[in-house]
Amino acid sequence: MKIALIIHRLSRSGAPKIMVWLAGHLAQKGHDTSLISVFDCSDPLPAPPGARLIELNVKQSKNPVVRKTLGLFAAEKRLLGALGELEPDVCLTFMDTAGLLLLLLKRFYGFKVFCSERADPDRRGALSAFLRKRLTELSDGIVFQTEGAKNRFAGRRLPAHTVIPNPVCVSPVRKQAGPGPLVWAGRFENQQKRMDVLLTAFSMVLKTFPDERLIMYGDGPDLQKTRALAQSLGIAGSVDFPGFENSLQQKLALAGVFVMSSDFEGIPNTLAEAMAAGLPCAVTDCSPGGARVL
Repeated sequence: MKIALIIHRLSRSGAPKIMVWLAGHLAQKGHDTSLISVFDCSDPLPAPPGARLIELNVKQSKNPVVRKTLGLFAAEKRLLGALGELEPDVCLTFMDTAGLLLLLLKRFYGFKVFCSERADPDRRGALSAFLRKRLTELSDGIVFQTEGAKNRFAGRRLPAHTVIPNPVCVSPVRKQAGPGPLVWAGRFENQQKRMDVLLTAFSMVLKTFPDERLIMYGDGPDLQKTRALAQSLGIAGSVDFPGFENSLQQKLALAGVFVMSSDFEGIPNTLAEAMAAGLPCAVTDCSPGGARVL
């Protein structure tokens, strides 16, 4: 079977990591697998063995109006061109915008398009939620990560659908004995990850345990704001920002506790990996229930 997997960009974050793993798994099973990354990425994940990587490298304007109009049109045109050459039997999108818009056009091109909801569709604004749910009705099938996410689509005329949680797609390194720092890992995007909540809570912890340390791995648009918040809370000397970590499993093995403060998630990959390593975890009960599932 010819399968095309479509991702917004191959950034080093949760959804792209799972899609790379899935592409490699499908290729290993003997399917003709193509992994399409729509937008440009300065430090992309490597393609898995056996899968064809197609990088469209569409540039995104810093102007939000241009990005959501002309920029999106250019991305969709280039995506359709790539799919026209591939002629896949099945397309899978993780419900990024370019992939969702493909649902409006699939009947004209003969594509079968399946979707996967990766977080909470109601947490990106009312208009976004309405469009995502309405477009999903046009798909050939949908995969949810949790029952809570599926329940967000109650009352919609959904196609065939199922719930499949994320796998742990790395080899966990078992936690080493003894104390260690608190560890957080993810994309610095405060609207979802709520690093402000974490740092405020950590400032309270330091009043009782002044020698405790918090290490925050990753990068993202709100990294500098998070650094500034640590400074304003007077805890900058107890918080480290080492950047993105390629060998996160090794770092988790040295940690004392994994922490996560998100408002919403799908199935959090880093939480699953920390638990697989035997690491104690202190996390928020994020919508729509991914942490609770684990």
